[in-house]
Order: sequence, then C-alpha cells, then structure tokens
Amino acid sequence: MTRAACFAGVAPFDTPDFDWFAGMDAVNIEEVGWAQQGEDVLARKIERVAAGMLERVADDPSKLISDEVELSEADRAVMANPQLHEAMRRGINEAFRHGVWGYVDDTLCLIQPWGFDVTEIRAPASVLYGLTDVLVPPQHGEWLARNVPNAEAVIDDEGGHMPDPSLVKERFSWLVQPV
Repeated sequence: MTRAACFAGVAPFDTPDFDWFAGMDAVNIEEVGWAQQGEDVLARKIERVAAGMLERVADDPSKLISDEVELSEADRAVMANPQLHEAMRRGINEAFRHGVWGYVDDTLCLIQPWGFDVTEIRAPASVLYGLTDVLVPPQHGEWLARNVPNAEAVIDDEGGHMPDPSLVKERFSWLVQPV
C-alpha cells in the first residue's frame, strides 16, 4: 500500500469559490502574479529574488527570506535556529547551483491545473499545516484535508510554514513504517 503526505500544500489554483490568496503574504501574492504573466516575466523576477536570497544566506541564514515577507513568529523562530543555519546555507546554494529554473517551475506549477481530482486519491494521506502560515495560509490545508478522502489533518496550532524538522519527522514517521 502507498501512503501520501502533504506539508504546507496549496489547494488547486482553479478551485471554485475558494479565495486562494486570503491570508497570504503580499510578497508571495506578487510572485504568483509574476507566474500569471508568464515564464519570461517570472524568470526575470526570480533571478533578482534568488540573488537576494544567496546574498542574505551567505551573510546570515536566518535572513534567507526577505524581511519584506511578514512571516509568523513561529517561522521567524525556526529561521533563527542556529542548528539549521548550515543546512539552510547549503540547501539554498544547491537550489540555485544551476540557475532559477526549479524555482520558476515550482511557481508556475502553483497556477496550473493538476490533471487529476483530489477526490480520486485512495492512499492513506496526512495533510500537515500550520495555523500561522502566511506563505500557504491554513485554508489551503483545510481544503485539502476536507477534499482528499480519508485524509488525516495534522494541524500545528502555533506553527507556520516551516516547522521544526523534528516535528515533521515525528508526524510523518508513519510513511516509512511497514503496512
């Protein structure tokens, strides 16, 4: 049997009667707007974003995400954890080692039709989201948990977009347990 887990996942962009942007930080909304303008516009803008991220993480990994983004206190606390700084530095450098196209593709995927209906998912699923997340606001996780059959909602009442790695390990350990 296969299992599925979703962490800070978005609802489909074209979901009827769903305010996809409600509660989302303005910087994230702007990036999605660039994607709506097309790949060329998005790539040019992400080049600038990536340069800023690389510069900030080289100086201070806790500043990986621009101060323009109004992260929750929970996310700021995760970002300030010195035990994560070297991994953050390595991760962002690796992410952009060959350019910005992974970031561009990920952002474009946010606004594209998924090609399947989540109500067809039959695998046991867990949907984890934080109530203070401003990058993927909680209503996305609520929607997924409501619409994926038999999904277990794992709600971090105080968490944001970036939980403590031990929390993710604990909450998703069932993915690797024998069925």
